[in-house]
Order: sequence, then C-alpha cells, then structure tokens
Amino acid sequence: MEISLKEIYKEIFLSSIPFIFVGIAMPMFQLADLLSFNKAMSSIGLQHVAEDALGVLNVYAQKLVLIPMTLATGFSMALLPSVTKAYVSEDSKEFNRQLNQAFQILLFITIPAVVGMSVLADPIYSAFYSHDPLGISVLKAYAPVSILFALFSVSAAVLQGINQQKYTVLSLLVGFLIKLSLNIPLIKLFETEGSVYATAFGYLAAVLLNLYVITYFTGYRYSLTIRRSVLITVFSIIMGLAAWGMNGLLSLWLTTEGRFQAILIVAVCAIFGALIYAALSLKSKLAHRLFGARIDRLKAKLGL
Repeated sequence: MEISLKEIYKEIFLSSIPFIFVGIAMPMFQLADLLSFNKAMSSIGLQHVAEDALGVLNVYAQKLVLIPMTLATGFSMALLPSVTKAYVSEDSKEFNRQLNQAFQILLFITIPAVVGMSVLADPIYSAFYSHDPLGISVLKAYAPVSILFALFSVSAAVLQGINQQKYTVLSLLVGFLIKLSLNIPLIKLFETEGSVYATAFGYLAAVLLNLYVITYFTGYRYSLTIRRSVLITVFSIIMGLAAWGMNGLLSLWLTTEGRFQAILIVAVCAIFGALIYAALSLKSKLAHRLFGARIDRLKAKLGL
C-alpha cells in the first residue's frame, strides 16, 4: 500500500480529536461552573461565600475525588491495544472477556474507594487540608461521582479501540449540555452540592451513551458485569459500615480538627476497612474470578 503523507496527517489529526476531548472533559465541566456558579449562588443570597465554595468544589474536593479516577486512566490506556486486537481479529469471545475484566476490575477497586471516601470524608478532608464543614459536605457528595469519571474514561478507551471514537465527542457534548442546563437550577436548590449533582447527571448521560454505542456496534452485554457490581457494592457497604464504626470509636479519643489525629483516623479506618473488603472478596472467590492466578501467587507470598 502506498499512502500519501497528506492522508497520513489527515488520519492522525482526525483520530486525535476524540482523545483530546477525553482529556479536556473535566476542564469543560469546570468551565460550566466558572460561567454560572457565582451567578447562581448570588441569586440565593450566598455571594459572600461563592468564591470560597467554588475553590472547595473545583480545586480542593476535586483533587481528592480524582485519586480513585487515576486508576481508571491506567486501565483505559492498558485496555486499548488488547480490545483493538480482539475486535479487529473478530474474536468475540476474547473481546467480551477483555471488557468483562476491564469493567469489573475497575469497579472492584473504584466502588470501595469512593464508599470509603464518603464515609471518611471528615478525617480525609481534614488530613489533606483543614477541618472545613463545607469541604467535608462537598467531598461526601462528590466522591461517588468518581465512579462515573472512571467509567467514562474506560468506555471512551473502548470506543477508540473499536474505531468508534467519534461517539466519544457526541457523548461528551451531550453531557456538557446537561451540565450547563442543570447547573443553575440545582445550585439554587442544593447550593454548592447542586453543582456536584449537575456534574453527576452530565457524566451519567455521557457514560450511558458510550455503553450503548459499545453494545450497538459489538453486541456486548453487561449482565455479568452488573451481577458482579451488585456483589462488589454489597461488600463495599459492609466495608463502609465497618469503617464508619471504627471512625466513631476513634472519635471518642481523637478529633479531626487536628491534622495528625485526622491522618491517624484515616490510616486506621482505611486499613481496617481494606482488610474487611479483602476478606469478603477472598472468601466469596470474587477476587479469584477477577485476578485469577495472581491471587494464588499473592497468597503464597504472604504464606496464607
């Protein structure tokens, strides 16, 4: 085959646009807040706290929420070559296996992380910054949105792998329009948390569109992923209740108003919760189904 440089550059340029849109998804949603947040807060008489609230929303709380999402970025980049290979070779069994593994491992890590972050919002926010009731409430509301961030990242990677990346741009624009249209009404209803809810609705629409397009072009079904997600959610709730109980117990002697004490609370509760979640995952064989022989090797190294 002889392909001109002009055609090569054109292909590179057109293929890069969806990747760029995925990268600027979050700044686009932040732009919606910059355009409307202060105006909405002023309309309900909260202009005196609007600047501080916007800083908590788009800087402090969001940095913490992005911690679980970084896991999704790694998965999405590692997923792209294997998905593309299975799709191009028309190996539907391998393609379905790759997607099942990607989505389930992603949720296996992200769901307990956001549950723990919601339950421990007070000591986590205090450990990283300082004790602030507004920041704590925003983080508690914002943490679950990290699941949608992660799913958008991975589903966009899948669309790129099956050469349907143009729909990533469409889904993101739909989500952005929903964010713009709901931002002011929800802020008027729920103050700072309203912006979080508008972001959640926008990302939810984008994720659902991406997942629908994947099914439409590949025939992939989410039934197994949904069943496993229910089990993961149940384990995460049990873990969250355990962490909440430990947090309440430690609060009898420690306070989150001091940074060192907040760090100590987070460390103890996180380790306790992680051990509960790991025990449930191993006992139910869920970890074995997701990670296979790697779990056996890990248990052998730990002498279990």
